[in-house]
Amino acid sequence: IGTGPISCQRFENNLYFGMSNSLEVRCLQQFLKNQGQDIYPEGLITGNFLSLTKAAIIRFQEKHASEILVPLGLEKGTGYVGSMTRAKINQLIK
Repeated sequence: IGTGPISCQRFENNLYFGMSNSLEVRCLQQFLKNQGQDIYPEGLITGNFLSLTKAAIIRFQEKHASEILVPLGLEKGTGYVGSMTRAKINQLIK
């Protein structure tokens, strides 16, 4: 996987801890990095969905809890990028 700029249109697939060498995970990490230091302070774009990415997703989910977590009956972020998290990300990247 190269290190140049990546083009990410929208997220169609669920993303989860343990994925590796994934272009979609790279896109996710770029999105998280663009959300700022409070969401993804490390800002690493590796294509590997490991603990730092999971922690950033949890921060993102909890920041947007009313749209992502509450409809699912959750109070805490999960770190799993499912349909509600993808919908919010896709809304923000338009």
